[in-house]
Amino acid sequence: MKKLFLFLSLPLLLILVAGCATTVPVTVTRPAELDLHGAKSISVLPFRISTAKEDTGNSNGGTTIIIDINRFFDMRPSDNPEEIRTANYLTDQLAQRLSTSPYFQLVNASAVQAALKNGTQVPADVYLTGKITDFSSSLESTRRSETDSDGNKYTIYYYQKSVRVSITYQIIDSKTNQVIAYKSTNLRNLSQEMKDTYRLPKDFDVIRTDIELLSEQILRELQPYEERVYIALKSDKTKDPDMKIADEMTKNGLIVQSEAKFLSIYKEKNSFVAGYNAAKLMQAQGKLYDARDLMETLVNTFGEKDAMTALNNINYEIAQAEKLKKQTEK
Repeated sequence: MKKLFLFLSLPLLLILVAGCATTVPVTVTRPAELDLHGAKSISVLPFRISTAKEDTGNSNGGTTIIIDINRFFDMRPSDNPEEIRTANYLTDQLAQRLSTSPYFQLVNASAVQAALKNGTQVPADVYLTGKITDFSSSLESTRRSETDSDGNKYTIYYYQKSVRVSITYQIIDSKTNQVIAYKSTNLRNLSQEMKDTYRLPKDFDVIRTDIELLSEQILRELQPYEERVYIALKSDKTKDPDMKIADEMTKNGLIVQSEAKFLSIYKEKNSFVAGYNAAKLMQAQGKLYDARDLMETLVNTFGEKDAMTALNNINYEIAQAEKLKKQTEK
């Protein structure tokens, strides 16, 4: 099985100390949150703005597909330029990230738009389309009392801009026209306070970070992604010198050697803590089935609640690894 864990190379970065327990952070590859039925190609159609009309003729199972070929680039003078910037930015963020994805071939949106307009075969396995359903901003003021250099008190108003954006998006299987996922989200953010309203940022600049976070979330739904996992070892309360040596090995980044040392102590002294730490270090190296077997033995031998919790966690990691394997081997 392909290794799913990547170690940090520097010992100072590898080991954290949480209280008295040594903690090993590793980076693990997670499977995509959605099942895209083995799709190998994808397209991101331009997100539309709230003034765009819905295409009520293209629906499936009561869910309207958010698409209107005639209005992809048809902007009116009355359309909000900040909303347009937001829609374009979300589209670009997704397209740019997917263009370098090792899991998909990105298909140009114009080719998909043309196929949908002409009723021909869509040249992408799946495509994403979405719309800003609401975009609004408002000013919020706070009155404060301040004192000048002469000690005189006066009242001054501080202003913040509040921006709210509602976005709905869908992922569609082009072969079956099935909506794989239909999701909506509401975003809101506040600018920094300013004494002068003309110094407040543009609407897009207020909400930009939230749009970036949304694009990251959508990407996690579409393709495997990396996540930092912290694996905590147990502290030895017996002051066993061999346990101290094994722990120091871990702190110095000698993960393979410390696992072997803990395992040796467990077998020689029947130490629950040593066995537990050996299993967790197996998990940290991606040896999930070995970790599960050892932790199951600890549960059956000692009946410790912590071992049961750790076993559930290892089983979760195995399930995630198997799901990832299925996604990447198709």
